[in-house]
Amino acid sequence: MPEPRCQVWIGRHRVDFLWPAQRLIVETDGEKAHRGKRRQARDADRDIALEAKGYVTLHIDEAEVDDQPGSAVGRVAEAINGRDHRAATSPANSGSDRRKPSSRKP
Repeated sequence: MPEPRCQVWIGRHRVDFLWPAQRLIVETDGEKAHRGKRRQARDADRDIALEAKGYVTLHIDEAEVDDQPGSAVGRVAEAINGRDHRAATSPANSGSDRRKPSSRKP
């Protein structure tokens, strides 16, 4: 798994972990820092703004990181692998804007 960049600013938003090539953000949500409707609303607004820039945010509870680190790492690895696959097969990265014809019958 590639190493993330930590505590990175993307525009006016600071994120916990960033995998730039995959455009993947991981936020570890602790109970103290992410409690309350106001903070949750700010987090949601940040996620929407970053999604508009092509990023995907994966939220992992701090308790999962502490109590089940293998599960947390597995979720991150799965997200990275999925983002790698999409990036490698997207029309933007294939050198062509044309999509392959669907094999589905009408």
